[in-house]
Parts: sequence; C-alpha cells; structure tokens
Amino acid sequence: MGGHARELTAAALAALIFFDVAGTPAGIEDAIVAAGPLYCLIGLIVFPLVWSVPEALICAELGTMFPEDAGFVAWVAAAFGTRAGYVEGTLSYLSGVTDNAIYPVFIVQYIRTLTTALDDGVAYHCTLAAVIVALTILNYLGLKIVGVLSVGLLVFSLAPFVVMVFAGIPKMDFHRISEQSPGFDHIDWSLFLNTLFWNLNYFDSVSTLAAEVVQPVARTFSRALAAGVAIIVIMYFVVVAAATSIRYNGYGSKWDALFSCTTSSKSAHVIALQPLKTALEHHSGYPPP
Repeated sequence: MGGHARELTAAALAALIFFDVAGTPAGIEDAIVAAGPLYCLIGLIVFPLVWSVPEALICAELGTMFPEDAGFVAWVAAAFGTRAGYVEGTLSYLSGVTDNAIYPVFIVQYIRTLTTALDDGVAYHCTLAAVIVALTILNYLGLKIVGVLSVGLLVFSLAPFVVMVFAGIPKMDFHRISEQSPGFDHIDWSLFLNTLFWNLNYFDSVSTLAAEVVQPVARTFSRALAAGVAIIVIMYFVVVAAATSIRYNGYGSKWDALFSCTTSSKSAHVIALQPLKTALEHHSGYPPP
C-alpha cells in the first residue's frame, strides 16, 4: 500500500464499475426473449434489490476493510487461509485472461460493420494487433489516464442510446410492453435469471483497485458503487422500456427500427444506427409484431 499516489476518483471508479459490469445495454435482450418486456422490466427492479445492491454494499465494506489491490483475493485469504486465496487468485487470473482476450476482437468486429476494408484477412489481423498494442500502452500509462478515459468512454457509449430514446418518444406506446409479454407460465426462467445475473453482477471486480482510490477510501468506494449501480440499472430499464414500446409501423424485419424515430413531423424516414441494430437484434424468434 505504501505511500504511492492514489489517483482514482469516485467518478473514474464508477465508470470502471460500469464497464466491468455492463458496458452498454447490449446483452440484456435475451432477458426480453425469455420473459417478455414486462417481466424483464420487473426483473430489472427486483434483481438489483436482492443481488446487485447487497453485493455493492458488501464490496464497499470489504473494500474499506482491505484497502489493497489484492481485493477479493485478500478477502478469501483472510477468511479461509492463504491456500484458498492462492486458488482464488489463480482462477481469477485465468478467468480474466480468457475474458479479456475477446474484447479486442469485439472492437475490430464493430469497426468491421462500418467498413469493408477489414474484410481482407491481413487488414483484419493488422487492425486487431494495433488495437491490442494500443490497449496495452494505455494500461502502461497508468490508472489516472485510464480513469479519465473511462469516464469519457462511458459518456460516449451511452450518448447514442440517450439521443435515440428521447428521439423515439413520439413513437412510444407503453401498452406494447404488456401486449408483447407471454404468460407467467411461459417464461424461460433459466435464460431469464442467468441473463439478469450476467448483466447485473461482478461489482466485486473493482475491489482490486482499493489501494488506488483517493482518500477517504470508504466515501470514494461507497459513492462509486452507488453511482455504478444506479447508472447500470437505469440504463437497462430505460433502454428496454423504450425499445419495446416503440411502434414500428412495419419498417424492416424484427428489430430493424429499434430505437428508431421519425426525423420530423413531415417525414416518415426512420433512422436506426446499424451497429446498435446489429448489437441489439434478436436471434431467437421474439420479434415485435
């Protein structure tokens, strides 16, 4: 812990929590497939209360008690001994390596949807290598710049959804939410609960930054976790409510018009950002009528 500079503010830590847990609204669509919009919205209220908020409170308390970068590894070691702590650290490392390996590929795949230049194998792999090198250099530059960029990236990531939700207000009909929902006995509980868990879990990941947050640790951690939970839950709820209540008027197939809106009162033109459409499109047969 020493006397090294603590550079992560509550805002930066909240942004890192956002990307550790969610990143964007993409990923919640399987919950809509499994249970329909109405029960998905109910789940987005209930599940955070019974899981996300308690998990965040535990992380805030333990992060304050163990203000070190070992994070949850230190928690396990303190409770069950150093051998258990070693196993936890090893498994966490393997999980992190496996999980983080996919994100450069995701970035290049998103870029690929915007241009055909990456259809060539050499260009694709060179771009992938460049992304990996850029992300590696960014991490070497230190947590301060990572935190600042995370805040900016959070705003950048959510801005299209905010704009499109507000722009889609004239086309919303909230009766559609109940109309599109199946009966209670037709819910795919396994898919529904697993999707909610996947998208509203992992707040403990920021415990490995406990030695980097500005003093007082307790206040910074508590504020960051509270902000992180609030941003994530509100994001999912608003996006699902907006997406499933928009009247589509026959445009395109399935979710082509997701987050779409009329550009003016005189225009029937519907806009839909292709990357968002691609990311949020259903693949399991639950299109809007």
